[in-house]
Amino acid sequence: MGSNLTVHPGARVGAFFDEDIEMWKGVPQNYLVDEFKGHGIVFEGVTVPPAVGAMGLPFFGRKHKELMENYGRVSTFGIMVSDKPSGRVLCVGGRPVYIYNLGKEEALRMRDGAVRLAEIYFAAGAKRVFPGIAGMDEMSSPDDLKKLSEMNVKPSMVESMAFHPLGTCRMGEDPRASVVNSRCETHDVKNLYIVDGSVIPSSLGVNPQLTIMAIATHVANYIANDLR
Repeated sequence: MGSNLTVHPGARVGAFFDEDIEMWKGVPQNYLVDEFKGHGIVFEGVTVPPAVGAMGLPFFGRKHKELMENYGRVSTFGIMVSDKPSGRVLCVGGRPVYIYNLGKEEALRMRDGAVRLAEIYFAAGAKRVFPGIAGMDEMSSPDDLKKLSEMNVKPSMVESMAFHPLGTCRMGEDPRASVVNSRCETHDVKNLYIVDGSVIPSSLGVNPQLTIMAIATHVANYIANDLR
């Protein structure tokens, strides 16, 4: 218990247009690009208010101020990648402590995702793209795509975030490699069930909300109808 943590690491790419975007209007996450899901990369449209968006855009001082004054012309998209089970959750002093380090493979997926999103943004008419990778604060034309695609991006160079912790009570029939069985009952304690995202044994590559709801419904039906 506590091992095999995955978190669906993510990053954000921003773009500046000549026309107003006003991305705060409408549904916050209303577009999805899953063309590259076979490579463990999914793009999701994201929108945040200026106070939050300011932290994810580059530059300092006057240059950052000028960008934020035109925040209505900024669009952002998120990159979410599938990661390997590498993190842990420990109990230290009676409190949970999370240990997770972004891997090299995941960092390169972030780079590849940023390249694809930048390509999409330039094709849509963006004048500037902000890939969120150290050493490449701003891209001003499609000519910069090659430079970004050839960068040896290390985990520390990616402005990353995470949203979906999974796997620390993974499901399986072998007690040596899992915490709960296929009914989400713990191997060690009879009639103790776990039905959150921690039972999902590997990174899904997509938002796990529906999966968690399905697991909870499955277990609830078993408890209500089959458990004796």
